[in-house]
Amino acid sequence: MIKLIAFDLDETLLCSDKSISKENKAALHKAKEKGIKIVPASGRGPCMLQDIYDALDIYEQGQYSILCNGGCIVDNYTNEVLICHTINDSMIIPLIEFGLKKDLNIQIFTCDHIYCYNTDEEEKEVIHLISKGHPDYPIFKEDLDFTYLKDIQVIKMLYQKKDMNYLQSLKKELDWTSSFISISYSSNRYLELNPLHIDKGKGLEDLVSLLSMDIKDTLAIGDSYNDYEMIEKAGIGAVVNNGIDKCKAIADYISPFDHNHNGVREILEKFIL
Repeated sequence: MIKLIAFDLDETLLCSDKSISKENKAALHKAKEKGIKIVPASGRGPCMLQDIYDALDIYEQGQYSILCNGGCIVDNYTNEVLICHTINDSMIIPLIEFGLKKDLNIQIFTCDHIYCYNTDEEEKEVIHLISKGHPDYPIFKEDLDFTYLKDIQVIKMLYQKKDMNYLQSLKKELDWTSSFISISYSSNRYLELNPLHIDKGKGLEDLVSLLSMDIKDTLAIGDSYNDYEMIEKAGIGAVVNNGIDKCKAIADYISPFDHNHNGVREILEKFIL
């Protein structure tokens, strides 16, 4: 029996314009009414999902999110970080310097802020859009003074460039990070850097352990590289039709509908409603 649904946001639940369709919203509300946990599983950081919580009516006690690609588990109501995995402090500055050398947009996620380097106007708009409930959450850095890093814990970093082939080509050049960092990709524009062995699958394991549940009683829905482990580990792993072939290859179910045509609703109707 499904007791928890973990779902990716961008290119899965959200349409291309970042909205949630009324059909997807209604299906998730019905699942919640059945007592099923409704869990966003996103690369986004804390304080970046207030509009999602409001739309899905999960800004309340007993509701949780898997954020930063499994780097942290958050209580939706209090915004308290219940479980947190962090990147080794010694890796942060070298990773920033590598990204600057490659002329990439760099984003550093903590519990309280995103610190951004080399950010173009288009990416600034994206960041402001998804953190609109907390306009002071992103901090755009114009200098290379890294002294602030000694006082923070970094949950996730990412490099952004609208060229996925180029981002994937950088993996060989990042071999020096392989004993500290897990690499994945998302939204056809991000190279994601998490602590070693941390991903959405590990986040799902952490949450079900916290809730004393069995992972067999979970349904995970996603589309991209950073959803792979979650889809693989869930009791049922499902992919919307626009998902990548790698995820489709291990999915238990592939929806005939994409993120712009209520793929999430169709999956919930098949397995829950």
